[in-house]
Amino acid sequence: MNIFIKNVFLFFFIYSFCFLGAFSKDLLDAFLNKTSNILIVKILLSAFFISIIIYGFSEWILIKLPCRFFTALCYTSGLVSFELFAKYNNTEEFINLIKKYEKLKNFCKKLK
Repeated sequence: MNIFIKNVFLFFFIYSFCFLGAFSKDLLDAFLNKTSNILIVKILLSAFFISIIIYGFSEWILIKLPCRFFTALCYTSGLVSFELFAKYNNTEEFINLIKKYEKLKNFCKKLK
C-alpha cells in the first residue's frame, strides 16, 4: 500500500507540473492574442498524455538526474506537449511526422 501511495503522489507531482507548463503556454497564447480563449480540455489532455510518458521513465530519470532538473523537465514537457497536441491533432499530420522521423533515421544510417 505504501508503494501505491508513493506512485500516486509521484504521478500527481508530474501531472501538476506538466499541467502548469501547458497552462502557462495557453495563457501566453491568449495574452498575445494567438487564441481567443483558454482551451482547458486541450490543456488537461496534453498534460495527461505527457505525464504518462514521463511517469513511465521516471524511475530511470530520477536515478540519473537531480529532483530540480526533473521538475524543470516536467514543466518544459508540459510546454512542449501543448504545442505538439495543437500541431499534430489529426492523423494525417501525425503520419507526416512519422515519415520525417524515418527519413532522418535513414539519413543517419547513411552517415555511418
